[in-house]
Amino acid sequence: MSSLSGYIIIIQGGNIMNKIHPIARVLVEKEGYILVSSPTSKNKRFSKELHFLPGGHVEYGESSLEALKREIEEEFVEASKVRIVDFIGVLECTWDNKGKLYHEINMIYKGDIMDFDKKNPPQAKEEHIQFCWEKITELETLNLLPSTLVDMIPKMLQRNCGGYIDYEMTNHK
Repeated sequence: MSSLSGYIIIIQGGNIMNKIHPIARVLVEKEGYILVSSPTSKNKRFSKELHFLPGGHVEYGESSLEALKREIEEEFVEASKVRIVDFIGVLECTWDNKGKLYHEINMIYKGDIMDFDKKNPPQAKEEHIQFCWEKITELETLNLLPSTLVDMIPKMLQRNCGGYIDYEMTNHK
């Protein structure tokens, strides 16, 4: 039995689902660095100054774990070097994306990657993103979204099991 078993995540909402983004992300930490993705100049949805944990949207009918595996295949040139280890937490948040409310429910998994080299991050398959390694101690200087991850990541990495839950709901009225 996998260490990922035993977790059930239910997201409901009827008509509101088109405004809530279920996202699966992977937290990869190596020697005090975490892997982040950032938009390139070819990405028109997000500013290139933003950083995210790698991953993406959960499609209707797939689990967050299936979505993350698919996203890894789609985003990484050498996807076979990225391994999902365990489920570590959920973060629900809202944030301002170019003047519009963006509402996410993030399912976050701990991951591992072979051949760590902080000067040579993994290559992205997709031209609208790029990967880089960032020091955990310098997360406050990044424009990491959701911003709650800056405080959450060290707590997640200290835990030996999954189940960390947090939320950051900003009033955007």
